[in-house]
Amino acid sequence: MNRPFITLFALLVALSAQAVEPWSVERCMEYAAEHSHTVRLQQYDLDASRTERTRAIGAFLPEVYGSVGAQMNFGRAIDPETNTYTDVNTFYNGYGLQASLVVFDGLQRYNELRMARANVAMGRSALQAEKDAVRLRVYKACMDLLYCEGAVEHTQRKRDESRALLHQTEVMAEVGQKSEADVAQMRAT
Repeated sequence: MNRPFITLFALLVALSAQAVEPWSVERCMEYAAEHSHTVRLQQYDLDASRTERTRAIGAFLPEVYGSVGAQMNFGRAIDPETNTYTDVNTFYNGYGLQASLVVFDGLQRYNELRMARANVAMGRSALQAEKDAVRLRVYKACMDLLYCEGAVEHTQRKRDESRALLHQTEVMAEVGQKSEADVAQMRAT
């Protein structure tokens, strides 16, 4: 079996178990487009492209760094005036704040932003294309199913016609209008 037929079959089984009213082909197509694994993966790629675009916009902002440091020393030291030992405790602390802004980087940030915007646009297009492809696969599977049902119906009608023709040939053979060879030929047909 091919994959769209299996997907359609599983969808129809799930729908028949849950739904009171039958779904239209359009409803099946929309359901498949919204719940498809490949569409979700494409949505995740689009989200990643949007995140990259936000990062590229943030690259134009200044970078700010802050730091806090502390150090404590303790121990003995010699007092130079009295030449005796004293206990010394020392506490040092420092604070820092630094900001930087890139003035010119050869338009690298600008080009990264342009690329990120293009990736978002391509991601939107790819998402829509994947949704359309899923809809098309579901539509094709529905049409294949309808075609197969029609082919089975047509074959059953042809079988019934052949049986009726065989019966007619057998009756004609009984009355002498057809030979047994004609009946055998009709049975083979």
